[in-house]
Amino acid sequence: MTTMPKVSVIVLNYNGGQIVLRCLRSVKASDYINLELIVVDNASTDDSVYLIQKNLPDVRLVTNKVNLGFAGANNRGYKESSGEFVFILSNDTVVDKFCISELVSLASRNKRIAAIQPKIYLGSSNRFQTAGSFTIFPLSKAYFRGFLEEDKGQYDNICETSYACGAALFARRDVIEEIGLFDESYWFFFEDADFCWRARLASYVILFCPTAKVWHGYRTSYKRDRSYATEMLMLSQRNRLLTNFKNYALSSLLIWFLVEPISFIGMTILGSSYMRTYLKAVNWFLSNIRLALINRYKVQKMRRTCEKTVLKSHPRINPFLLWKSLSVL
Repeated sequence: MTTMPKVSVIVLNYNGGQIVLRCLRSVKASDYINLELIVVDNASTDDSVYLIQKNLPDVRLVTNKVNLGFAGANNRGYKESSGEFVFILSNDTVVDKFCISELVSLASRNKRIAAIQPKIYLGSSNRFQTAGSFTIFPLSKAYFRGFLEEDKGQYDNICETSYACGAALFARRDVIEEIGLFDESYWFFFEDADFCWRARLASYVILFCPTAKVWHGYRTSYKRDRSYATEMLMLSQRNRLLTNFKNYALSSLLIWFLVEPISFIGMTILGSSYMRTYLKAVNWFLSNIRLALINRYKVQKMRRTCEKTVLKSHPRINPFLLWKSLSVL
């Protein structure tokens, strides 16, 4: 690179405590110097804001009076940013010193690259959370390639993916200005897949970058009690339904409608609570069908590429992938 375009790093924080400080310090230790570091605090109830102000007073801090969810909070952070590229990070991530340089280097090769996902490891280990994130056609169940596998170089090639995981999502500002960032009706879950899907409909590509590395606590910032798990399952299912309805071409939409009963069967097999949560998500979708129709019209209006090209990065449904998709719930 002959120039160093500005990168706006947006860290979403909710009750991160010392965890968010570790994330911010890893970003500040990056070898890439043209950075704008923004923390969006989502109405934390712990001492996160105080800790950031005390220990890292040069970090730009945006505080929300109420929890806006993942989508709304990151959208607010984006509005406060000015970089040519935007790097969205969860507060429980740690970035490698060379991560941002590698992402900028890859993105600078082609302006049709809308977003990039780095290698994301679990915790501080050498095991993957995701080495490329995919949605399985036609159900769009999320699949993390390499989940729990040890990194032995098996995913060291650049490749197209369905989407870039929101824990560490690197995106081009020009694309966000064209198609928008996250759909705030999602609140949390699947907004990253939806954003990247819309980008691909607009003829952009989403890539996996093996030389950029991030370590992720994977939901350590959130409670993992039964009520939380039920709420997150509900959101993931309703947002999956909305994403499919918005983004599939008519031919794929019909196939999805025919195959979707598999989801109900699967949830029923998992247990009555899963079945009830799934039915609740379906009820929400049907009750908000007008919103879904409006959003579908807007998305399909921006389509500039054929469905066959879009679906190249969607693995076809099979029992193995369906089983693997359960691990990311």
